[in-house]
Amino acid sequence: MQSIITRRIQWTAKRPTRIKASCARGSITVTDDSPHEANHIAAANKLIEKFIKEDGGADKCGFAMPFVTGQLPNGDYVHVFITPNK
Repeated sequence: MQSIITRRIQWTAKRPTRIKASCARGSITVTDDSPHEANHIAAANKLIEKFIKEDGGADKCGFAMPFVTGQLPNGDYVHVFITPNK
């Protein structure tokens, strides 16, 4: 299983501040309005929603499961999927 990494991309004269969520399967970039962890979680969820749509539903998508979030030393966030105990 892959993890998702999110990082904040600072604004430029041409673009607002954004958060990029990425993993080996793909990525998505969303507008960011503050540097809070909740925005990184929302970006990770947007990427998961994209994969669910591409796969034809949550029951067919390996990314449709809970995850935990932590911040890396460089300021990026990592979102690691957890599976229930069986």
